[in-house]
Amino acid sequence: YGYYKMDPLSRSFLLENLPKINDSYLRGIIWLNLWDDMLYGNIKPVDMIELCINALKTENDILNTQRILVRLNSTFWNFLTKDQRQVKADELESILRFHMNESTTLTNRSMFFRSLRSMILTDNGYEWLKSIWMKTDSIKGLTLSERDYITIASELALRGKDDNQKILTAQLNRISNPDRKSRFKFIMPSLSNDLIVRDNFFEFIKKEENRAVEPWVQSAVAYLHHPLRSKESEKYIRPSLELLEEIQRTGDIFFPARFVNATLSGHQSVSTSNIVNQFLEDYPNYSPPLKLKILQAADNLFRASIIIEQID
Repeated sequence: YGYYKMDPLSRSFLLENLPKINDSYLRGIIWLNLWDDMLYGNIKPVDMIELCINALKTENDILNTQRILVRLNSTFWNFLTKDQRQVKADELESILRFHMNESTTLTNRSMFFRSLRSMILTDNGYEWLKSIWMKTDSIKGLTLSERDYITIASELALRGKDDNQKILTAQLNRISNPDRKSRFKFIMPSLSNDLIVRDNFFEFIKKEENRAVEPWVQSAVAYLHHPLRSKESEKYIRPSLELLEEIQRTGDIFFPARFVNATLSGHQSVSTSNIVNQFLEDYPNYSPPLKLKILQAADNLFRASIIIEQID
């Protein structure tokens, strides 16, 4: 795998004409190249958003549609500034909702709904998603599972509205599956509006005995560090990195990478990037495998911080 840097003429042509290319396989390859080009700072994130919007109008390959939605979500949360997200939110919600309603297959409708629920920022979008969760509205042709309602409740809670705790408590009471109920009860503090509750939860999971169910911990950590909470959760990063060696000793072989990915995935600031770099400087003899896991998890953070700094 390597980076193929495009000349400006080719880049401009593909940004304008990618959706018109007939070969779906070739379109998929070009998406990879353009994404790399954005990561290297050669394509503005807002231009990537526009390309995704235009491509969704005509894309008929399910894998490419899935790829576009993943890129759209990642660009929106990790590479746009807070102000840029607010500017684009209403348009993106309308577009995703349109495609969801117009989808002719259940798979596509589900994909667009999953993207929409994770990107909602407007008040109107919030109220619509809440109505889906409350079952006062529905999506034609789409039957939601208990897992879906749990995810919707979590997304609503992350938006930090006044009904945060009411939604979380109601969702906990609605869950019938015992395992899912236990999981949701565990992660609820990470979704709280109350920063003190989240601080206490972070201290709670620093203790080995409270990390017994690692997938639950991973989900909760990702919620703590959601982009909407990134400024408040920055203080958890250094202690989390300090914890990695213990996690490696006491947990599953794959958990350190998953933990650090969940910790860094919601961040994009220069200050966060500096925290990671300072940690690695402070420990020059740090475990090479763990260092590589940190660097791999921080790659998007490092790139995003450079791009965001140029925008600001």
